[in-house]
Amino acid sequence: MDNSNKIKLICISYAGGSAQEYKIWGSIICENIEIIPVVLPGHGKRLKEKLLKSIDSMVVEAYGQIKSYLNEEYAILGHSMGAIIAHELTNKITEKGLPSPKCLFLSGRQAPHLPTKIKKIYNSPEEKLKDRVLEYGGTPAEIFVNPELKDIFIPIFSADFDAVDKYEEEFKEQSKPVLETDFVVFTGSDDKLTTEQLAGWQQYTKNEISIQCFPGGHFFINDKDNVVQIIKIIENKLING
Repeated sequence: MDNSNKIKLICISYAGGSAQEYKIWGSIICENIEIIPVVLPGHGKRLKEKLLKSIDSMVVEAYGQIKSYLNEEYAILGHSMGAIIAHELTNKITEKGLPSPKCLFLSGRQAPHLPTKIKKIYNSPEEKLKDRVLEYGGTPAEIFVNPELKDIFIPIFSADFDAVDKYEEEFKEQSKPVLETDFVVFTGSDDKLTTEQLAGWQQYTKNEISIQCFPGGHFFINDKDNVVQIIKIIENKLING
C-alpha cells in the first residue's frame, strides 16, 4: 500500500524513552496504519543533541516533526510523559485550526489537572532521581552502576522529569480547550493510577472516553502480549471506528 494512503499513528515516548519501543509495533500493526515515532533531542538516535527541559519545548519539537502529516488521516499515542506531550500537541494543532487527530491514545498517565503521588525531584540529588526511576519499574538498575550508562541516562532522566514536574506545577486547567477528538486511555492493572485519575481525561473531550486496562505495572506497554492487544484496539478504532 502507498504510504500516503495509510493512517499515520504518531507515537511519543515516556521519560527516558528513545522511540525504539515502538519499533516492534510496525511489524505487528496492519498495513493500513504506519507508525511515525517522535524522537526528542538528546534521546535515541539524537543522543548528541541538546536535551529539552520543558513540555512546551517538547511539544514545539514534536509539532515540527509531524506537521507534514496533519493533512492526512492520523492519530496520536503517548505513554506517560508522552501522553502529556500528545495531549498538548493536540491542543496546539487545534489552536492552529488544523485537522484534529482521529483519536488520541493516552497511556500510563492521569488527567493533567489531577495530582500525582510521585514526589517532585527537580534540583534534587542523583539518589532521589534513581529512586524515582526505579519506582516506575521497567528500567534496569545497572544504568546507575555502570559509569558509561550513567553518563548517558542520568542527564536524560533528569531533564525529562524536570519537564514533567514543572508542567504539573504550572498547569492551568481552565486554559485548556475541550476537544472534539476521541480519547482512548490505556493503563496497567498494577500501576498506581486510580479510576478517578484516569476518568479525569473526560473533561478534555466532548466525546465519551474509553479506558482499557492491561496486565502489568507502569510499563505494561512494553510487554509483547499487551502490545498485540493494544494494537488490536488501535486498529479497530482507526479502521473500523
